[in-house]
Amino acid sequence: MSDSNKIEVGDMVQVNMDAAGMNFIRGDAEVLHVPQATGDSWHFKTSEGVIIYTNEPITIYLRSKAEDKPGFDMVSCSQCGCGFGPGENGYSHCHDHQGQKVIED
Repeated sequence: MSDSNKIEVGDMVQVNMDAAGMNFIRGDAEVLHVPQATGDSWHFKTSEGVIIYTNEPITIYLRSKAEDKPGFDMVSCSQCGCGFGPGENGYSHCHDHQGQKVIED
C-alpha cells in the first residue's frame, strides 16, 4: 500500500524550478525514479514521452497517485474496434458500451 502523502514511482506530478519559479515540464509528468541517496536524481517522463533527470532545486506538486490512474490508456470494443479512452477494461460486444462516448473510431 502506498503512502498518500509521499511522492512515489508511478505518481503524476507537476514540477517547477524553485529559483526561477518557472515550469520546465509542460503538463503533468510521471515519476520514474525517486532519489534514494545524496547525489541521486529524480527521473520524470513527460506527456510527450521525454525523459528528464534532475537533481537541481525543484518543487514537485503531487497531482495523482499511481493507484488513481486507470489500468489502460485506451480501452476498446472487441466487436467494433471503437476506442473509449482510459479505463480498467474494454468491451466484448457493442451492446456493452451503448451510451458511452466514442473517442476513436
